Amino acid sequence: MSRCCRRLNQLACQAQNALLVATTQPVYRRPQPIVERTHKRDTGYSKPNVPNVAPTPSSSSSSASASYGFLQRRAARIEEEQYIAEQTPQSTHLRDLFGLRFSAELSRRILTHASHAAAAQGHNSGLSFIGRRVLESYFLLMISSSPALTPSDDLEALSSHALNTYLLGQHVGRSWELGRVLRWVPAVSSPTDIDLPAGEGRSIGLYKVQGDTVAAVLGGVFREFGASTAQRLFHTRIMPHVLSGLPDRFHGDVTAACNRMGGLQAPLARTKKPVKVPDTGLIVTLP
Repeated sequence: MSRCCRRLNQLACQAQNALLVATTQPVYRRPQPIVERTHKRDTGYSKPNVPNVAPTPSSSSSSASASYGFLQRRAARIEEEQYIAEQTPQSTHLRDLFGLRFSAELSRRILTHASHAAAAQGHNSGLSFIGRRVLESYFLLMISSSPALTPSDDLEALSSHALNTYLLGQHVGRSWELGRVLRWVPAVSSPTDIDLPAGEGRSIGLYKVQGDTVAAVLGGVFREFGASTAQRLFHTRIMPHVLSGLPDRFHGDVTAACNRMGGLQAPLARTKKPVKVPDTGLIVTLP
């Protein structure tokens, strides 16, 4: 009996010692190899196999430039066809005279006096009012900066003499041959001032009508093409013809301003305006 108990105690001590060793010594574990995960979640979308080629900047920019150039040429051709289709004797005369493309409606309005039957559709009184103010503004700017101006000079008197309506009609209007295309009701049968004796044009009112039309032309140019074009028109096409209404000491200022703008035959500035290309919705700027 005693021998059996001693044996049991020995087994219990051995088991306790084995348990103590197992809990205190580290356990060696074999390292597992790292395997890259290749399984992908199936989303139903597969990326197309497209070669990754970067676009060439020069080729893309040149393509865009060529496309825009094509649209410019197309818009210019369409505008040219429309302008030719709508061309009138009035717009043709003003274009040949100034090198500017007046619309048919504006050219008819500029060259239609209130006395004409077609004045119900528009006449030049409003444009003449604007042009008269533009004339006076540019004239006063030129004279006020002249070294020949004295404190005793009356600017209003100088302006009224140089920009007299009859003087404008006699010299500027006759030089522009406005009587050939001007629509008005004269007091005599001949509507033009060609071959009229001196003074007869004034007696029948033609010079007055042509003077108002000169102002209307300037007003139309100011509204349609801008102030810089109107100023060039004033200094190169109007003032050199009305020197007789200015004192001699200001003639040099008129000539200097004309030469500074390019002379009597200098081309008037043309504005670049945007044009919508039909069937595309695109807007391009004509050269």
